[in-house]
Amino acid sequence: MAYLIDSLLLGLVSLILACPIMIFTLILPAARANEVERFDPGVIVSFLVGYAAIFVLQFGLAYLYLVEYQLRTGQTVGKRTMSLRVLPVRPDRPLDRAMLVRRWLVQFVAGGFVPFFAWVDGLWQLWDQPLQQTLHDKAAETLVAKVVQ
Repeated sequence: MAYLIDSLLLGLVSLILACPIMIFTLILPAARANEVERFDPGVIVSFLVGYAAIFVLQFGLAYLYLVEYQLRTGQTVGKRTMSLRVLPVRPDRPLDRAMLVRRWLVQFVAGGFVPFFAWVDGLWQLWDQPLQQTLHDKAAETLVAKVVQ
């Protein structure tokens, strides 16, 4: 449930920030090309630039939210709502940026480019013993634990 809350929040912020990019790099150039009624190679370049900008925006927002924001308390909005926290496996180590970057790289970068990796990563916790870690938690040497309030 925390993952869904975080995904909805990230998706909403991405949509709000991506709308101006879509208007200026996708919609307006296509409308100008239709007015002239001829093919303009600049439209394709504009589409590619807009698509790349939205792609970079989404990865950047995910990094800021899942690494920098989570670094303060080990929680995102979704994790806080569900009373969860990311903790290091070794209790003598503090949660640091390097752990969260490894977690983000495996979850989003590998999950975004390797087919079906996101599914395997998320389902891994169902058979992992004893800590029920996902693959991105294993890579970062972290675990997600319930916070007692």
